[in-house]
Amino acid sequence: AIAMRRAWLLCCSVAVAAAVSRGRLVARLRGGEVVDRFESFVASTNDSSLRRLCDELTEVYSALGGTSRKYSEAVRLALLEQSIEDYNAAQQASGAFHRALLVLPLTEKFDPPPGTPGHGKLQYSDKVSMPRDTGAELTKRRLEVPWQFELVAPRPRTPEQLESELGSRFEFRKDSLTKVYCSPLDFRAPPNYIFVPLWMMHQLKIAPFDPVLLTWIKLRNGATIKLAPHQDAFLKLANPRAILEAELKYYSAATRGSTISLVYNGRQFDFDVEDCVGTPPHVYQPEHCDGVSIQDADVSLDLAAIGLDAKKRRAAEDP
Repeated sequence: AIAMRRAWLLCCSVAVAAAVSRGRLVARLRGGEVVDRFESFVASTNDSSLRRLCDELTEVYSALGGTSRKYSEAVRLALLEQSIEDYNAAQQASGAFHRALLVLPLTEKFDPPPGTPGHGKLQYSDKVSMPRDTGAELTKRRLEVPWQFELVAPRPRTPEQLESELGSRFEFRKDSLTKVYCSPLDFRAPPNYIFVPLWMMHQLKIAPFDPVLLTWIKLRNGATIKLAPHQDAFLKLANPRAILEAELKYYSAATRGSTISLVYNGRQFDFDVEDCVGTPPHVYQPEHCDGVSIQDADVSLDLAAIGLDAKKRRAAEDP
C-alpha cells in the first residue's frame, strides 16, 4: 500500500493529461525530471502493475519528446497551465470574480443547433465559451443578466507573430485594443480555458494558448453607439438601419475602438465602433464609455453616411 501511494504521488507530479481531438491523442506534461525518478523507483520494486504503468508513461513521453521542440513546448504549456491554476485558486480564495485563462478560437463544434438563437453566428457575435466553474460562480452570486465580462490581453503579439501562429495575414487598426467586452455562449470550456471568436483574437492580437484576464463587469446601458461601415455598399441596401438593428442582437455589448461584423445575403459587412455613450440604470445620465451593454437596451444607432472604403477612394482621387 505504501509503495502504491508513493507511485501515485509521483504520477500526480507527472500529471499526464490526455484528450482525444479529431482522433488524435494530445498529451501534455507537468514535469521534467520526474519520469527518471519514477523509472528508478519502479526498478527498485517487484510490483508488476507499477512496471506496466511506468511503461505506459514512458511511451507517452517518448511520443511527445520525439523532438526537443515538441517536448519543450509541452513542458512550457504544462507549466503555464499550472501557473494559471494557482493564480485562479488565489483569486477564488480572495472572493474576486476575476480569472486568468488560456485562449483558443471558437470552432463550429460550439455552434448552437439549427433553429436555435445564434446558430451560424459564432464568428459574428461577442459570445464566448467559458469554464463550467464560471457559470457556477454566476449562479452562486445571483448576478442579474445580461452577464458580461471584460476580456483583457496582457501580452498582445505583433502582426508578424500572429501571421506565423494563425497562418493568415490580417489588417490591424493602428489603435490596437487591449480589452473587449463579451458574454457567455455556454460553459463547456475545460477548466482554465476560454474559447472566443476569431475577431476577438485578431483585434486583441492574441494567438492560441495565450493568457487572457476575464473579469465580471456591470456595463452601463447603451444610449448611443456610433458605427462607421467599412463598405459603402451596405448603406445602399434597401433598409440598412433595420438590417443593422436585426444583426446587432447577436452582440450583448459594444466596445469602443473595436471592429464588428455581420453577414447579410451571404456577404460580410464590417463596422468600426467609433464611440459608445452609456447611462446608469433608472437614471438618464449619458456619458462616453469604453463599452456599453446593448442587450435589452434602447440604443440609438449613429450610422455614418458614407463607408470607409468610399472615403479612401475619394481621398485618393483628390489632387
